[in-house]
Amino acid sequence: ELDSDAGQAAISELPRCAARPIAVDGAGRANGCVLLRPAEADFSYAEMVHPRDISHDQLSTANGAARLEHRLFARMRLEKGVILRGRVRAAWLPRHDDEPLARAIYQQFQHAELPLTT
Repeated sequence: ELDSDAGQAAISELPRCAARPIAVDGAGRANGCVLLRPAEADFSYAEMVHPRDISHDQLSTANGAARLEHRLFARMRLEKGVILRGRVRAAWLPRHDDEPLARAIYQQFQHAELPLTT
């Protein structure tokens, strides 16, 4: 077969954590940016996927833990030998003002040049 399914997943899990997608555009859509707030911590964790690479996010919580799954390149068929690079970025942020900081990092990330070096 000369083509393949390029779908991948990036999965993160944090115990004792509240999580929610954050709005990063004027329409209030999350677009692949999620803010996780560990209990009893003074920091937050933001995780984001570049909008050209993401298919969808799935955020779930169970027993106080947050599990975040980003699906990348879903339903994309590629010729044999084509290489894809998924762009996922994470940031540990101070809890104070974590949402505006995450939004600013995501906006910079979505406009960054594609890293084409090996």
